[in-house]
Amino acid sequence: MAYNPTAHFIKPRLVYGYFHKDQLVYIGSSSITVEELEVNHRECMTRFPADKDNMSRFRIALTSTDLADGYFRVLKTWDCTLPQIEELEGKAIRALRPKYNKDMYPVQSSIENKRY
Repeated sequence: MAYNPTAHFIKPRLVYGYFHKDQLVYIGSSSITVEELEVNHRECMTRFPADKDNMSRFRIALTSTDLADGYFRVLKTWDCTLPQIEELEGKAIRALRPKYNKDMYPVQSSIENKRY
């Protein structure tokens, strides 16, 4: 992902969870609706073919039969900046330790990857 010029704009954002067999297995954040992000995740192999080699474990599992029958749910909505929502996302990840989250510190990763 490249630099995001709107990262420090206050706008509606959300933290979401993916549940499989009623167990929280992944936490993420976004500024798009949960319906839009579900399509992006479930159809990532066809929508983003150039990224196939960099797909997360979660997206790979989601596009296989392993997690296909789960569901996305909004956990928190907030009018905030990208660093703020990623801080909240990171706190939830560190507290709940979902199976498919590898990155425990999304803010630090965004800084290192020059996303803002």
